[in-house]
Amino acid sequence: MARSSSKSSAWCWAAKISWVVTAIVSIDMALLAFFQFSLFQMNFIMQNPSLAQLLVAFIGLCGLYSFVTFVMHCSGDCK
Repeated sequence: MARSSSKSSAWCWAAKISWVVTAIVSIDMALLAFFQFSLFQMNFIMQNPSLAQLLVAFIGLCGLYSFVTFVMHCSGDCK
């Protein structure tokens, strides 16, 4: 029984992380649109293309996972 509890806890944390990352990226897009400032276009990130690529991949996976959990919730499969 403890195993299923830890598994659901891990899924819960993954969902929370993906929601936070998706929210941060949404805020960043609004900052870029209104103030021409982006958190993800800082010199440190722009000068490290491998870091930028890794960051974009992580953001994409978080967005995908966030969308999947949304669909699961709407279909009634996720509590």
